[in-house]
Amino acid sequence: MKKKPQALTDLFLSLLFAAVFFIFWSKLFGDLIIDDGAIYLKYMDNYAKGFFNHYNAGEGPASGTSAFLHAFLSGLFAFTHLFPPLHSLFASNFLGLVLTSFMTLAILSIFTENRRVQIVAWLSMMVSAQFFVLSIRQGLETPLHTGLVLLSIWFFLKERYPAMWFCFALAIISKLDAAAPMLGLAFLAGVKIYGEKKRDLFKELKVFLIFFG
Repeated sequence: MKKKPQALTDLFLSLLFAAVFFIFWSKLFGDLIIDDGAIYLKYMDNYAKGFFNHYNAGEGPASGTSAFLHAFLSGLFAFTHLFPPLHSLFASNFLGLVLTSFMTLAILSIFTENRRVQIVAWLSMMVSAQFFVLSIRQGLETPLHTGLVLLSIWFFLKERYPAMWFCFALAIISKLDAAAPMLGLAFLAGVKIYGEKKRDLFKELKVFLIFFG
């Protein structure tokens, strides 16, 4: 992804940022669950009781949620009792925040090698997006979904097409809102691949189509 020492440093910074944020938020505001986070929490309660994707334990499993990967990852934590239901949501938020932070640094490193500029821009981006910051400790899918979108963009910029198609599919499955930007990037990638005549576009797309299908 990047030079190993810098990648390890960026991972450490991302873990540190996420840890400090979670501790700081908890001390100031406590555990704030609102909006869809409260719905996900109900699912987590039932995951912890041994039910799979049940909103009401006495009814059949729901056909899906609006944020499948976040619900699945959180549900896995709750189902295995690795974390209590509420903390299962926060665990997914924490991992999503680390991924978002790390990929922000990775994308910035493509555009500038100046480390000071990278760090200042990274911190500014991480704390200035008001709704993103508010969503981090609300049990919502935003941190994980944003991280997946940024990972997709990084693969696009680095022209790592098989991994890019895979991440495009993951981002769209994570939340359908990602369909428009991912398909836009897919079109640009397709034009580039076709123009270079170095790769078979349909062979490249097969990774996306098989996984997403």
